[in-house]
Amino acid sequence: MSLSQSTEDYLEAVYLLENEGTPTVTALSERLKVKKPSVVHALNTLSARRYIDKEHYGRVTLTASGRRAAKAIFDRHVLIKNFLTSVLGISEANADKDACAMEHVLTPEALKKIAAYTKGQQ
Repeated sequence: MSLSQSTEDYLEAVYLLENEGTPTVTALSERLKVKKPSVVHALNTLSARRYIDKEHYGRVTLTASGRRAAKAIFDRHVLIKNFLTSVLGISEANADKDACAMEHVLTPEALKKIAAYTKGQQ
């Protein structure tokens, strides 16, 4: 079952916030610059798909399948950002924004080619 780009962004944000501290509705709202009702709606979607567990008015945690999916999204982001900065010379800020958009739409073939090309450059 595929996720929308927006839902993938929420999942990735939960993953990053878990690594930094405590993912909450407020923390997600601040990180993604969206209103709290939008966060609650997205978390309900992720919870229904069993990607997260959430306490009422509390902490959000990734399930095992949620962690795998979020890590895959994050890894795509890092791969693309590194390609954009190291190979194309794009600034960190722009590469981060572009990677965030591209991580959702590139095919597995394109990602494999980028990974292979980047490895060859090291």
